[in-house]
Amino acid sequence: MIPDPRRFANRLLRPHWIFAITLAVVGAMIIGQGALFVGQYAMLRMKAARVKPIITSAFSNVAYPGDEALRGSDEGDEPFELERSLVGKNDWRKLDSTLLAETADDICFLSDEAFHFYLPAYLIADLDGRLPSSSLEFLLCHGLDDQTRNERVNPRRYGDQTWFETTRQRYALFSREEAAAIVAYLKFKQQSNDFLRDRIEQALRNFWMAKAGLADESAG
Repeated sequence: MIPDPRRFANRLLRPHWIFAITLAVVGAMIIGQGALFVGQYAMLRMKAARVKPIITSAFSNVAYPGDEALRGSDEGDEPFELERSLVGKNDWRKLDSTLLAETADDICFLSDEAFHFYLPAYLIADLDGRLPSSSLEFLLCHGLDDQTRNERVNPRRYGDQTWFETTRQRYALFSREEAAAIVAYLKFKQQSNDFLRDRIEQALRNFWMAKAGLADESAG
């Protein structure tokens, strides 16, 4: 008996049809995921764009502390290197991206006054995606979250002084408007940093919301 050529062709091509259909489905899934990622990224960029002017406005009147008041520590090389990088730079809006990226993880070595002055430059650079290794949200939460607030800084040197007390002193210079800008930044970072999300929430609740005069909103 002569085999039906249509059945023969069907058997021969069936694996190719299955492969083609599978490839099409997988391709559609990849495209869908890609579109979702692009959409989420675009939404984050839009939200970041709304936070930037809040920071710029809040810190617009902070005075340059002076070349002699930049360094907050004499221990190690980092404070002196950071000081040399920033000396004479009395307008934080004009700091270039390379300098900000190279020094972002060292700003804890600044004096309280210098930290207050330069912080907005780093916050905006981070919102622009120009600080790939930035840990600003960690810095703004350390000593204020539930895990670290009651830890003693250095019992041998500072006795019972806790990180909460030390950190609160660092931010004593910040006005309500400036603290509100920090709140806006941290709330934005909550959406993109799953690892620190809970610590950000704790820092907001334990300190930043009250500092910004938004404690009632936090309780609600």
